[in-house]
Amino acid sequence: MLPDRSSSSPDSVTDQKLPSTSPSPASSPPSHASLTDDDDDLAYDGLDASPDSTIRPSTFVSPDIQRLRRDHSQQGYLEGVTSGKPSSVQKGFDDGYPLGSEIGLCVGRIIGILQGLRGFVSSQAASGTSKSTDNELAKVERVERHLRAELMDLPVLFGDKYWAVNKATGEVLPRWISGSNGLSIERDENAYFEAVREMVERDPGVVARSHPLVQSWILRIEELRDSILST
Repeated sequence: MLPDRSSSSPDSVTDQKLPSTSPSPASSPPSHASLTDDDDDLAYDGLDASPDSTIRPSTFVSPDIQRLRRDHSQQGYLEGVTSGKPSSVQKGFDDGYPLGSEIGLCVGRIIGILQGLRGFVSSQAASGTSKSTDNELAKVERVERHLRAELMDLPVLFGDKYWAVNKATGEVLPRWISGSNGLSIERDENAYFEAVREMVERDPGVVARSHPLVQSWILRIEELRDSILST
């Protein structure tokens, strides 16, 4: 026997299952479980490229590492200077002392002669034995001022005008030899430095006396001495 539908209550209609109005599974966003491997890569790349991702393993260096690098760099520089300075300074002193000391002796000899002449003229003026003593004393004082301004000015005496640097060895050698003995620093720099080095090693005194300023002042002092002693 079939059930009697007319006898069912109106409330029983609500018990019947109504069609669902929720979106179908096809229209719902995919879950992480449904993503493929390629989708996973894209999702990771998107997160990594976001503005908030400022720290990257390939470029980030911690402040401690930066400080260690800076400290090691400074320490290495100081150790290099400390270990290299004694040997380089000593070599420079050994190379320059023979000629430099001879030039110093020449300058000291010139100053000594000039001061001796000044003392002689001053004693003559005090005793009144010569009427021209005042003029001679003024001449000596004028020469002394010129000497101090030129010959005793170390940047002038040892300036680039009279000295040249051998770029290959770092040696500082006289430039004034160029043009004599067939030597020319402009024509053949290596041959010039080699020849001048041999001259300095053989007789530094001769090379020192040939310094243009030293040579000029030797002649001036000798002329002054002869003029004073002849009166």
